[in-house]
Amino acid sequence: MLETVKTDKFTRRVLWRIMALLAAALAVFVLSGMNSGVARGAMPAAAVSGGRVATSIELHSDNVTDNSPFKVHNMVPGDFETKNFAVRLHHDVPIRLKMDVIETLSVGSHRLAEVLEVRVYNLSTGETLFDGMMDDLLGQSIILPISPNLQRQTDVYYGVETFLPTRIGNDYQRTGLEFDLVWSVEGDALIPKPPYTGDAAGFLLALLGVGLAGGVALLLYLARKKKKAEPQSADEKSGKSSGISKKIFINITAMVVLVIMLTGTTFALYSSSVAVRDNELYTGYVEINLNDNRTVFDLGSLRLEPSTMVTRPLTIKNVSSTPIYYEIYMENVNGALAQATLFHIYDDGQLIKTVTAKEFTADNPLISEEPMAVGAENTYQIEAVMNRGAGNSYQDTLITFDFVAVAVQSKNNPNREF
Repeated sequence: MLETVKTDKFTRRVLWRIMALLAAALAVFVLSGMNSGVARGAMPAAAVSGGRVATSIELHSDNVTDNSPFKVHNMVPGDFETKNFAVRLHHDVPIRLKMDVIETLSVGSHRLAEVLEVRVYNLSTGETLFDGMMDDLLGQSIILPISPNLQRQTDVYYGVETFLPTRIGNDYQRTGLEFDLVWSVEGDALIPKPPYTGDAAGFLLALLGVGLAGGVALLLYLARKKKKAEPQSADEKSGKSSGISKKIFINITAMVVLVIMLTGTTFALYSSSVAVRDNELYTGYVEINLNDNRTVFDLGSLRLEPSTMVTRPLTIKNVSSTPIYYEIYMENVNGALAQATLFHIYDDGQLIKTVTAKEFTADNPLISEEPMAVGAENTYQIEAVMNRGAGNSYQDTLITFDFVAVAVQSKNNPNREF
């Protein structure tokens, strides 16, 4: 009998302690909810008199261009693009603002991040926060310590500049990079940002969980009393009362854990970060079509005698994604007739160049004077003439050669460097 009385007292102590724990958890939840910021559309947390301010973060825009993602296509060497971003913080404790760049897609056989230069700076102070390759930025965070102020609000303005250097080669044509910019808050005493208006269901759900836990505890306690009132042997009373006490303890402990998990899940749903997603940087390309790959002079058409001439068209077309400069010349020149043949080149009826095949090299090319627009084409008339003074030594001789065209972007290339 003494053992049964001790077990009853133990059970009641466990029940009261668990009920007290649940009540304390509910009180903390309610108080933290009362002091944890504002809903969307309400007054800012910093304007609430008394109590703590919820540490929260949001994108803030003073200009229409702030916080808009990078959308750059057809980027060529020498191009740079700058975007401004503004982040607003509500806080009354020292915090750390963290900025991360997260790569979401890489296009092409070579990674654009390997050669893309990035500078991140504080627009308010001019301080450079990062200056290097995008590939390096992807592996680290930019952290700014932020001190509290009387307004309990801090606006941080970032400038992000991307630059594609002119030293990169053709391997990085048609490459692309997509990424997200993410800002988050770190601190030792952060209060989660509250749910938006209409999210009170999270609080009611937690309250319902606490109520259910209390109800289950009460039902278990009543069942224990009813069981004790039934006639039992001494051994049954001793063994079963101890077993019931253990079950009560295990069940209520499980319920407390579930309530804590529910409350933790509710807090985990609160947002502590903001992001500008779907940033895109894609490079362009340079490509030309020379005479549709057709031979200009074939062996059947190029039969020359002194003072005779043969004229054929040569067409070049810009099929790049950007305007170009181009140059045309000959290579693989062979045959004795190369010394006795002149080539007159006409553009729109105007003679623009006269040269022998041996002279018409990469060091002495025909160069476009103006940029050729995307999709534009130009047709030259190439006139081959045998020198008047050519003697019989050139009978039964020939000349073979290839026309070559090289193109380069005209943008960021004022000196027409090929």
